[in-house]
Amino acid sequence: MILGAGVASGLVGCATPPDIDYDPNFNFASATKFRVADQPVARVDDPRLDSPLLNQRIHAAIVGVLRERGYSIVEQGADLDVVFSIGSRLKVDSSGPQMSVGFGRYGTSGGVGVGYSTPARVESYQEGVLTIDMVKPEANALIWRGSTSRRLPEGGSTPEKTTQNVNEVVAEILKSYPPGKK
Repeated sequence: MILGAGVASGLVGCATPPDIDYDPNFNFASATKFRVADQPVARVDDPRLDSPLLNQRIHAAIVGVLRERGYSIVEQGADLDVVFSIGSRLKVDSSGPQMSVGFGRYGTSGGVGVGYSTPARVESYQEGVLTIDMVKPEANALIWRGSTSRRLPEGGSTPEKTTQNVNEVVAEILKSYPPGKK
């Protein structure tokens, strides 16, 4: 989200559109049965993201979206394995000094105004990233990947807010699955 506490706590701020990639030669219509991993494929050092509660929420959200679309969730005999990973990265936003000029007129008089703002502003924050992969089990081949990121909250989240945020992020990523679906 990938997102943990951020996803879990609820990623805040502007979300970036998901990055989507897939194998254009794969017949996505043939994949109707899924198995979803209970845990991310890799561990993260951020305690906000390394949470069994967050993993449960992500798993439930993935299952919910896929079932809603008519896919069957199975323990064995899956056409695709769905796995997810969660991570974080440091982001830096900055804005430099700004200058603006304005011109005006009143009657026969005219004027010019100049504005200048300083200092430059630099802000760093943690961003959570959630990646969802669809893998062909027999070949262990990646056939679809969706990923998005959001700013991790500084605190003040609730379980309800975290669940809502996870559901939104997962739905946003899976909106483009299967490819070609509008």
